[in-house]
Amino acid sequence: FYPANIWPHKNHERLVDALTRVEDRELALVLSGQDHGKLPALLERARAAGVGDRVMHAGYVERAQLPAIYRRATGVIFPSLFEGLGIPPLEAQACGCPVAAARVASLPEVLGERALWFDPRDTDAIAGAIDALAAGRAPGGTPPESFWSRFTWEAAAADHRRAYALAAGQRSGTRMAVR
Repeated sequence: FYPANIWPHKNHERLVDALTRVEDRELALVLSGQDHGKLPALLERARAAGVGDRVMHAGYVERAQLPAIYRRATGVIFPSLFEGLGIPPLEAQACGCPVAAARVASLPEVLGERALWFDPRDTDAIAGAIDALAAGRAPGGTPPESFWSRFTWEAAAADHRRAYALAAGQRSGTRMAVR
């Protein structure tokens, strides 16, 4: 399952190419998110690569439906080339769904050791990650409660206070007290 709008940095094309290289020739790829008019070309790419019957697009999925999808998915593959935070893989982890993700931007910091990592520019690496998910060789299970404490509103506010204090201290040469 790949929950992501079809934007260039989400790397759907390489994901489709990688699907042609996975061991299980019956494994399907389910995509969700807005297609922004790019779905026909992506599906044509899948057809031309011989995996058109294995790529499905569910469109926009209501937030209330996502936990059930994550719980039924073999895993979440997340080959994005750039992420600000990476909420979909976090949601998947919260539901106990194994995650394989690109080792880029914030994803390693956010997901930690609870994800299987790959290079998102390497279709063989993406295919290997899909194979690992399908074979149950990826970290799984729901992270402990302590993992989630980093993602509370209180933690976000404290991080912002620290950032503002650091920025103010760098400009004036003095440090602001952080409460």
